Amino acid sequence: MKTDIITNNHAIPVTLIPCLHEQTEIQIHNIYHTLPDALTKFRKQLPELLIIYSTHDKLEIEQIKNLKLFSPATKVLVIISEKDRDFTFKLLKSGADGILQNDMPLEEIVSKLKRIPQGGIALSEEIIKWIIEKNRNIYYSFLTMRENEILNLLVEGKTNGQISSELYISPFTIKTHISNIYTKIGCNKKSELLEKVRSRKNQLQTT
Repeated sequence: MKTDIITNNHAIPVTLIPCLHEQTEIQIHNIYHTLPDALTKFRKQLPELLIIYSTHDKLEIEQIKNLKLFSPATKVLVIISEKDRDFTFKLLKSGADGILQNDMPLEEIVSKLKRIPQGGIALSEEIIKWIIEKNRNIYYSFLTMRENEILNLLVEGKTNGQISSELYISPFTIKTHISNIYTKIGCNKKSELLEKVRSRKNQLQTT
């Protein structure tokens, strides 16, 4: 699998490149300093696998999303340095095929990375746990999918502004959805809503 690496000026482990060269599934072709620099050159020759050392910049989300739109066949593995759940979930939504943490042992990074050429997904154990926790959501059959999604983000402690940014919908639309949620669940304020939802969630977890 023809592979390019974007370091984003990170000091990547000196043993990583030699270790990757030993893998028959992966052939390193180019190393770039930044994602925008790489994108200008991809027009000529696209890699099959792109390894990105993340800057944890919001622009990176859009760049990966655009890359996947331009070249859906290119697999993207992101290596993160900060334990930021929100950013990690946004990376997954943007189309990343794998996310690993740079403090993982090198052997584990390479082992998980090798799943991608085989059609698998490379995720660290901690990120897998985050996904499991996130998916233990409450669900109301009388709410729409979007309303359930917003409700669970409220339970996570997200503000209207954060929800608007995460779901890419306007603050006005968020307020409308929340108003509908209040009406359907029978609440007049946020604290009352959260108390009801958390109570129901606890009941479901104990049954």
